[in-house]
Amino acid sequence: MSDTPRTDALYFRRGMLTMYDLAGEMKKLERELNTANARMKALIEAGDVLQCYAPDSVGLEWAAAKEGSK
Repeated sequence: MSDTPRTDALYFRRGMLTMYDLAGEMKKLERELNTANARMKALIEAGDVLQCYAPDSVGLEWAAAKEGSK
């Protein structure tokens, strides 16, 4: 399996393919990536807030998990 299945599917489809088709797909992918990054940032910020109310052991686990995700 490819690590770029959507781009490959568009690129290798039958029929005429233009650079506009690829550019359109790249724009969609970039919008989805930006949305996912914004959601991840919001989840991390929420975790940071909740960490203040958690027992110390949970706070340490959150800090380790957050550091491991970088």
